[in-house]
Amino acid sequence: MTEPGHRRLIGAGLVCLALGASGGVWHFFASQSPSSPLHLSFLPGPIQRFAFWSLALGVILPLLSLLLPLAVDDDARRDRLERWLLVGAGLKIAGMMLGAVWGVYGVQIIDPRPKSVTVMTLRIFGDAILVVLFVRLAWTFLRRQRS
Repeated sequence: MTEPGHRRLIGAGLVCLALGASGGVWHFFASQSPSSPLHLSFLPGPIQRFAFWSLALGVILPLLSLLLPLAVDDDARRDRLERWLLVGAGLKIAGMMLGAVWGVYGVQIIDPRPKSVTVMTLRIFGDAILVVLFVRLAWTFLRRQRS
């Protein structure tokens, strides 16, 4: 069972799953023909990316709540890693959600649209935090398993 401090990751995972499910419904309506009364005037591509990454993080965060105690013994360090995981996931999801609402992918470094640069910046910082933490956790976990 997970420790009480790691319920935040489970809660954040559930929120991400709910966002992913709502993003899937939003994508369905945005993908309808423009002549349909069910059509929502949003670009479906960024909405689909938002829904996918929300669902992915909704699965990954609760799994990490189970793996953190196996990889890190120190409670203070575990809390710090957990907070950084939440910050990275929050930045990633915020960037994806803004991209879905504004109808931009946010993949160009130099873009005349300031909205696209904002989306890209949030995504890159969120991704960078998550990648560093995943590599660090994997390294720590594998090192502990060897000893």
